[in-house]
Amino acid sequence: MEALKTLLHLTGGELLKLRSKRVTWLALAMVVAIPVGVELLLGWAYPRDAVLPRSANTLLDGSVLQSIALTATVVSVIALGRDYELGTARAFLGRGVKRHEFVLSKVLATEVICVVGGVAYVSCTLLATVVGHTIMSDVPLAEAAGTALASRALAAGAVIVLAAFVTAGVVNAALVAGRSSSMGLLAGLGYFLVDFCACYMVAPDAELRRYSVTCQAGCLLERWSGHQAGTYTSSLLTGACFGTPGQSLAWLLLLGGGFTLAAVLLFRRQDVTSGG
Repeated sequence: MEALKTLLHLTGGELLKLRSKRVTWLALAMVVAIPVGVELLLGWAYPRDAVLPRSANTLLDGSVLQSIALTATVVSVIALGRDYELGTARAFLGRGVKRHEFVLSKVLATEVICVVGGVAYVSCTLLATVVGHTIMSDVPLAEAAGTALASRALAAGAVIVLAAFVTAGVVNAALVAGRSSSMGLLAGLGYFLVDFCACYMVAPDAELRRYSVTCQAGCLLERWSGHQAGTYTSSLLTGACFGTPGQSLAWLLLLGGGFTLAAVLLFRRQDVTSGG
């Protein structure tokens, strides 16, 4: 119980630090701006795609993973990378903070920020798509959206948490291994690009796709939202999904937990307290 209290206290401290950083607010602002910008672009260039349910399917899809992965990368770099560069990691450990608590507090703080960003993203998506549909379509909102919009929004929120967990684990492991914020930033962006390509730019029947976070997150999004088969997104994911949603969920949790554990183990082996 005392360990949990300490971990929550450290996480709260990280959140207070992150709240005062301008780049945190810039990252969250970008996440909020994406659905508004996309809806405006669709309304101008592709009016048929700017109405429900198409607009929601577009915004609550791969763009969710892209925006949240970017947010997780930026926030994780701020959370742990600067502690190496400023020497505050040494100060924390010198006051008796355990190494695993130190790293886990960074991951938890990143998750909280990403959950906030995810809620903001989904909320702005719902607002933008509803307003866009009301302006550009004569079809009643209830008829166009139905319960599918709410279920897809809830599924997107859950997938955001899982995708952010994996990304935060990757970034924090790279930060600890490289002992610098630049290593974490490069690893986060590199991981996302490679994973995205592994999902969408290899042969549809390639076994590699089954191990892509982007693919499995997309599979969960489609299955949890009750999306009908035969849609564009469903066709892209054909052959990439595990047999059941539980298997996809387990794979994402395994990846996120594995990278987080790697960050903890690497940090425990490093000589941080004696010098630079």
